[in-house]
Amino acid sequence: MYTRTEHCLDATTRTILQQAMAEQRPPVAVFSSSEAVDALDRQLSAQDGAVQWLRNGGALATHERIRERLLDAGYKRVEMTAAEDDAVVARLESFRRSRFEPL
Repeated sequence: MYTRTEHCLDATTRTILQQAMAEQRPPVAVFSSSEAVDALDRQLSAQDGAVQWLRNGGALATHERIRERLLDAGYKRVEMTAAEDDAVVARLESFRRSRFEPL
């Protein structure tokens, strides 16, 4: 039987998150389901400012419906990508190269 469960942030992940936020490193998240948008919000809500920090970064969506959900949720920079690994990696590299350009 297939079931989905939400990931819980462990202490190590919370420490990495806090450090990235403190260093103002721009985040990029890859979304392959619209349910993941809300799930990630719930996971990050325990850390003050984490949800807004993520929304001010970049997001990659593998489907137009996911892109629309991200924009509705307040993400500032949403781009499309094919779901294949090579395509996602190429888009992540694109974000890395442009991270200092204004949104």
